[in-house]
Amino acid sequence: LYDDGRDAEPEWIPTLEAIVSTVPVLGMLSVEGTLFTGLSEASSGNTQSSPTNYPLVFLARVDTGNQVYLPVTNFSSTTAAALVPINLLPGPYVVWVVVNGILSNGQPLLIIGLPTGASCTLADRCQSLICVDGVCCAGACDGICEICDLSGHEGECSPTPRGLDPTGDCPGEAVCDGIGRCVSPVGASCRGSTDCVLGHCVDGLCCGAACGGLCEACDL
Repeated sequence: LYDDGRDAEPEWIPTLEAIVSTVPVLGMLSVEGTLFTGLSEASSGNTQSSPTNYPLVFLARVDTGNQVYLPVTNFSSTTAAALVPINLLPGPYVVWVVVNGILSNGQPLLIIGLPTGASCTLADRCQSLICVDGVCCAGACDGICEICDLSGHEGECSPTPRGLDPTGDCPGEAVCDGIGRCVSPVGASCRGSTDCVLGHCVDGLCCGAACGGLCEACDL
């Protein structure tokens, strides 16, 4: 697919300058150099031509040798920008630019995972290597009534809000109390106020209020 430089004249070979050494998944890789649009389109120039005078950003993983071309979003004769896709496994790479089928010099690049709080489906795409509740998380959040996607605190293990149990930590109809315990919902039987989600055990039932007025009951 490309000439690695064995037959190209020196003045044809694109050059790649030193780059920012670390780029995250879903980040933009910006590169600078020369001859990113080649010397010509390297084609016939007629209506059926297939010009190649544009840069392809080519990566090879250092440890496995896996190779990938990144989608270039914009370029000029001396610059190019490419998106690091979500399916690219973080790790050490070497990056080149290919123009007119000619390979530039290579530069080292470290692709890092998504930061905590970012949406994820695979743990190995996260810097923390932990994906919980659809976000990259700082911890496993494996305690009772813990979640990692609490609004405003994405990426942190937080108590599940009171009255909810989205991860099914509690048995039966029980719900979380907001401080890491499973308790009974309103309407369930109880023996004391600590059994109930709202802290009111009245007439043997978890009640929505204290029912402290005259002639009030919670078991009708």
